[in-house]
Amino acid sequence: RSSDLPDESICNDALDILDEACDVPSYFNAVMLKFPALLHLGPRGASLLTRFLSADRGLWLLKESNFIDREMDKWLSDSNKRYVALVEQKLAVCFTSYQPAIEGVYSRRSRIQLFNNHDMSVPVHFYGQLVQLKDGCGLLQQKRHVDYLNESLDRPSSSPEDILEKKAALWALGHIGSSHWGVQILSAQDIIERIVRIAEKSDVASLKGTAYYSLCLLARTKLGVGYLSEFDWLPVCHTSDESWPVAKETNSPIEEQPYSSIEKQPSFDVDDEFSFLSVPKNWERRRGSMGAILESTSSSSSS
Repeated sequence: RSSDLPDESICNDALDILDEACDVPSYFNAVMLKFPALLHLGPRGASLLTRFLSADRGLWLLKESNFIDREMDKWLSDSNKRYVALVEQKLAVCFTSYQPAIEGVYSRRSRIQLFNNHDMSVPVHFYGQLVQLKDGCGLLQQKRHVDYLNESLDRPSSSPEDILEKKAALWALGHIGSSHWGVQILSAQDIIERIVRIAEKSDVASLKGTAYYSLCLLARTKLGVGYLSEFDWLPVCHTSDESWPVAKETNSPIEEQPYSSIEKQPSFDVDDEFSFLSVPKNWERRRGSMGAILESTSSSSSS
C-alpha cells in the first residue's frame, strides 16, 4: 500500500502503475472497488481519485465524502491554470530537443533520442471525468462553472495572465465537451462557435493552438462531430491504430436528445490521446500556418 511507503519515488511509481491500469475497464473496476486512500499523496493522488468520477459508484462515494465540492472550487480558482502548465510542459517535451532531467531542469536529448517519437496522452482533467455521467453534469451545472469559463473567453489578450486565463478556460471547456452531455451544455450557450472563432481568428498563436486542441476534445463523441461540422470543421474520426483513416460521408442530421432524457450514450473507443483531429474545410490553405501555431505553443511553455 502506498500509504505504508515513506519513499516518495516509490509512491509515485505505484500511482503511475495504478493510473495506467485504470485505462483497462476491468482493472479500473478492481481499483475502484478497493477505493484506496489517495488524498494524502498530494495532487497525483487526487488526480487518480478523480478518475473514479466517471463511474456511478465512484461518483456517489466521492460526493458523500465532499470531495467533489472541494475539488470543483479548487479547479476553478487554481487547478485549471496548473493544468495549462502541465500540458504545455508535456508539449515542450514532444516538440523540442530537450527533456526534463530533474525538477525544473532540462537537458538536451542525445542524437538517438531525437529520432524517437514522443507520444503525449491528455492528462486527466476533473471536469472531463465529472461530465462522463449525467449526474456529474448536473453537479457541474449547479455550480455554474461553465458560465464563469465562458466569461473568461471575453477577457482581452493583453497580458500573460489574461492569456493564461483564456487557455485554462479553453482546456476546461474542451474537456466538458468531451462527453455526450457536456457538449450539449456548450452548444446551448454558443460556446462551440466561440472556440472555433478563437481557433480561426485569434491574434495570439498559442491561443489558436489551445483552441485547436479544445476542438479535438469536442470531436470525441458523434454529437460533437456533428456540431463541429456545422462550423465547417470536419473531424477525421479514427483510432490511433488506424494508419490511413478516412472520414465517412453522411448527410444524416444530428441526433440530439434533451439533456434531461439521456440515459447513456457511448463515446468513441479511444485511449485519451489526440486521436480526433478537427480539420477545417479550407485546411490545405491553412496547413502551412498550423506548424507555426504548434511551435509557438511549445516555445511559449518552454520559456
